[in-house]
Amino acid sequence: EDEKLQFFAFQMRTTRNIDCSWWDDWFHGGLQYQIEHHLFPQMPRHYLAKTKPLVEELCKKHDLPYRSTSLSGAVSECLSDLHSIRHFIDDLAYPHEIMPVSE
Repeated sequence: EDEKLQFFAFQMRTTRNIDCSWWDDWFHGGLQYQIEHHLFPQMPRHYLAKTKPLVEELCKKHDLPYRSTSLSGAVSECLSDLHSIRHFIDDLAYPHEIMPVSE
């Protein structure tokens, strides 16, 4: 059971849902429920919205974050993460010059 909770906790920390208005729901095709989709990848999309309150309840019970943001907020967060990764990769590819030790 501990292993299952670790999987659940990992998904909750690395995934977010996209908040949509009723008319925008159709364009996302149910995939705005990324949390539920990652927890239950075989679940048909039309059940994801019904599962959301159950997942939120589990998160409260286990004191885990349930992240949901606007589409623009999610894009902004992703771009920020990519920017951070780029700097990390740059540091690996082009390490800062190390000063020689004087003898």
